[in-house]
Formats: sequence, C-alpha cells, structure tokens
Amino acid sequence: MPNWGTHFFFRFEEKDHWKILSGDAVYPFSIPKERACSWNFVHEFRGYLEKIFPVLADGVPRKLAILGSTLFLSFVNYTGLTIVGYVSVALGVISLAPFMRIQALQKIDPIMKHMKTAVEQEKEDEEISIYLRITKAVKLNVKKSDNIRNVKELLHDKEGIRVCLQQLFSEDNRLMDGWKLVDYGICNNSTLHAYVEDLVPDPVILCVKRSYAEGTFTVTSWIYDTIQDVKSRIGAKEGTNTDEFSLIHEGRFLEDDKILAFLNIDDGSTVHMVLIPRDKFLISIVMPTYEIVQIEVKATLFVRDVKPVIQIKVGQSMDDMDLFCGKQKLEDQKEIYLYDIKEDSLLQVVSGTIQIFIRKLCTGEIIMLDVHRHYLVKDVKSMLLNKLGIPVHLQLLFFAGKYLADSRDLASYNIHKDAILYLDICNYTENPTHSDWTAA
Repeated sequence: MPNWGTHFFFRFEEKDHWKILSGDAVYPFSIPKERACSWNFVHEFRGYLEKIFPVLADGVPRKLAILGSTLFLSFVNYTGLTIVGYVSVALGVISLAPFMRIQALQKIDPIMKHMKTAVEQEKEDEEISIYLRITKAVKLNVKKSDNIRNVKELLHDKEGIRVCLQQLFSEDNRLMDGWKLVDYGICNNSTLHAYVEDLVPDPVILCVKRSYAEGTFTVTSWIYDTIQDVKSRIGAKEGTNTDEFSLIHEGRFLEDDKILAFLNIDDGSTVHMVLIPRDKFLISIVMPTYEIVQIEVKATLFVRDVKPVIQIKVGQSMDDMDLFCGKQKLEDQKEIYLYDIKEDSLLQVVSGTIQIFIRKLCTGEIIMLDVHRHYLVKDVKSMLLNKLGIPVHLQLLFFAGKYLADSRDLASYNIHKDAILYLDICNYTENPTHSDWTAA
C-alpha cells in the first residue's frame, strides 16, 4: 500500500517542522542507527529530532517513540482517505468559525432586542383605551346671526347628539356657545368640525353670587366646559350679555378660555358675578360721629385698601377703625365683593377696640380695659364701676395732665392704644368740676 503521507506532504518534507508530518520522516524511528546513517533524509530527520528532543536518541524513550509512531502510522495507512476527510472538515470548520460567528451574531442581535422581561411583557398585556375620531358630513341650514348654541341644537335635532357632548371647531378655534357664526367669519358653504364625547361626565353644579342683587342661583356645567360656556348659561338665566360681567373664584378673575378642570373648580364651588361696566361705584360711609361721606371703590378692592380712601376723605386716622356692613364686620384681607357690596351700599365705621391702662393714684394699682375710641368718658367710668365697685360720680379721670369730661369721647382727647389714664377718687357725693375736687 502506498504511503499517502509521502504523497500528501512531499512538498513540505524539507521545511522545518513540516518534516515530522511526513510518513517517511516519522517511520525511520524503526530503522537501526547504523543503516539510517547511509540515508541522507533519515540522517537529517534524526539530527533534527535529536536537537529538539535529545532524549529520543537512545534507550527507552526511543523505543516508546518507535511504538507510538508505528501505531499512529499504521492507523493512518489503514484508514486512508477517511481520516483526510475528517481532518479536512475539521480544518474547514475551524477556519470558517470566525466568519460563522459574525453572521450568527447579526441574526441573534435582532432576536435579543425583541426578547422581553416578564415585567415588560406584563406591561404590554396591560389594557389601554384609545379614541377614534369618526368624520361624517352633515348639512345644516342656519343664519349668520345664529349663535353656536343654536347650531348645536340643530345638530341634536338632526343626528340625536346631545348638545352637552358637542364641541365645534373652525380652523382649530373652538367655537363658544354665546358667540354668533358671523363673529367667527363663518360664511356660506363653510365647514365646521364637530367632536363628540363618547361618555357623559358628571355634571358640575356651580353656585353663583351676584354683587348687584341679593341671593344666589345655580348653573349646571361640565368639567370640560370653559368659563365662556358657564358665562353663557349665567347670561341666559340673568338676561345679561356675557361681555357685561366677569366671574371671580377664590379671589381671582377667571379667564374665558380656561376650562373648569384646569382652574380646579369642581362640583359645589361658588363663583362671584361682577358687572364690568360698573367696575367703579359709589358707596356711603357712616363715621362714628354720624357724618356720612361717599367714596368711589372697585369691587376687587380689599377691605384694608378701602380704609385709606376713607381716611383721605375725612382726614381722620383709620388705624383703629373697623368697617361693618349691617352687623357683619369686614375682614381686612378680603375683597369687598365677597360681602355683596354694590352701588349705594352703606358701610359703618366703628372704632376698633384698643387696650388702655387705668392707674389708681391712691394705691398704684393698674387696671386694663378694652375700649373703643368713640366711647365716652362716662362709658369708661361705668366699666370701672363694674370692675372696682367705685361709683361713677366719685371717679376722676386724667390723661396728659387734663381732667376728662364725662360727655366727651376718648378720641377727642387723642387717647390711643396702650395709653395710661389716672384715676382719683373724690370725697364729695356729687360730681365735681375740675376746680372743686379734693383727692382722697
């Protein structure tokens, strides 16, 4: 049988390490050393191996090498081309492996991208809602003077769509119920866009307080309604145009194009209706001296801002004064429209309570009293009677070295907060004058 290794590796048998792959190079292990020396090839091979593996020159290592090479070459010779095929396939796989890996990664990467975790898969399975806009052309015969509300009612009559569910738009502008078609420049053969809500939201009941009349009333709206929508309903009830009044909620004017949801106005909220043309109006003020003056105010003024107006008008300090509307005291931090103050309303100025101190001359004892500056001196003496049990006609009061007459009020003596009055007790049984008293 021909040695296939010689034919296959013949071209490499003179090239360094390839010599050991040739059958003729490995087989001479079994040739005696004295014969091998006559063969130039065998001599070269043995010299090559002895340089690399000196141990194979003699002894047991040489015998083991002969046995191993004999078994290996016998196996190769008997299997023939089969082993060549296996080796070729193995070498081909090894050489192509890097390219196969690159191609495989290109296929695997998109697959990995589509692999989802359990949480991501659960999110994908979550149920969501989507909304579809279905367009249908409906022809309506209207007048240019018709308002948007009329158009919605015509659409309701023709298509059965509830007015409260309709939203009309023209060139991305939402059309307000109280406005007319001509106001939006809508002419013959114009196309409007109608959007219909699929669910009816819960109604929002608003309580409306008027600044020009007693009592309140309610209007029904929806959370997505604009302030203009609300004003249209209020105007319809009151017989007033929407441009003649404004709405106020929690101290701020409401913009017409904002919706109730945006402004956090919910069911049961109270809005105040303030007339715009009479933004300024006259009210009457009754002073502690019963003098009546008139001042001009705005509905949005705070009570604390009204007091300086009164002070300028009458030339009297309002620092310790309170304002009353009827029996209700007006709080400084609130706007006057919250008290339904309107044209020709009557307010009363009442001196605010101040603390004063009464020092008894005989004992040095100090008594504290809460009084109004419009109190008469005799009113203060009555308070001392209740506290100390001293008869009024025996009390003598002094302030800043002056005797205080019973018929005059505290303000006339410029008695202010934390002022100290001095109390003396008269020996006489009847009221003295400042010239005929003696101290006890």
